[in-house]
Amino acid sequence: MQGTSGGHLVNKTYVDSVASSAASTVATIAGTGQISIPNSTGNNLIIKWGQTNGSGALTQVTFASAFPNAIFIALDAPVMNTAASSDGQFGVYDLQLTGFKINQANKSAATNPWCWLAIGY
Repeated sequence: MQGTSGGHLVNKTYVDSVASSAASTVATIAGTGQISIPNSTGNNLIIKWGQTNGSGALTQVTFASAFPNAIFIALDAPVMNTAASSDGQFGVYDLQLTGFKINQANKSAATNPWCWLAIGY
């Protein structure tokens, strides 16, 4: 049984081209990094991640390189130094191609490190 791509039968040439694109996936695997996943539209899906130190009510996260087209979502979570909960409200604020801010409403975890993840293309 053959699969389809966009309603067309998939052949060996198509599979080879997808495999070749996947082989060119660019990634930086570290505490802060990114991966660029090629696709047939030419707009690679980009996933970025990292950790930053909190700096009060608003913590700026600046990406090492901007998303070239759009950013779909950014997520953040505090890294707690103890078993106690952060007991606060927090979220992404001012989402831009170059970064975002972490808004910490209850400042009990405001100076703790933050982990973050962003997806775009």
